[in-house]
Amino acid sequence: SHSKGYGLHICENLAKSFQNIDFVLLSRDLEKMKTAKQSIHSFNPKSSFKLFKCDLSDIESLEKSDFISKKSITNINEYSRLILIHNAGTLGPLAPIEEISSSRVIPDIHTNITSLFSLNSKFISLCKEINNNPHIPHLII
Repeated sequence: SHSKGYGLHICENLAKSFQNIDFVLLSRDLEKMKTAKQSIHSFNPKSSFKLFKCDLSDIESLEKSDFISKKSITNINEYSRLILIHNAGTLGPLAPIEEISSSRVIPDIHTNITSLFSLNSKFISLCKEINNNPHIPHLII
């Protein structure tokens, strides 16, 4: 989730709709994420938050991270369901294709496509790791 737009709106609606809900937020901008947390928290003061600064265009860093793991989400067995919502994306450079270098679009490809695979892989691995409740339903959006 980021501090504006669809991600924030989705989280705010989830906070309004579910009494017991916690959030793990990823964003490249920690200050904007803190603002988003405050907004979401105003809809549901019972929610807890874990905030992780992460640039999804930096795949090497993303692959090494452990924010989607039992190590960072220590109370995972207490949840009745897990939901991963992908909201990151970029349009990339807006110019005629002959003016855009291949190296310029690589970060956009990582943000829009590669990070999706990496996060899904981490999330599915986490769901399979859960020992006490292997049948916690999970959803990827």
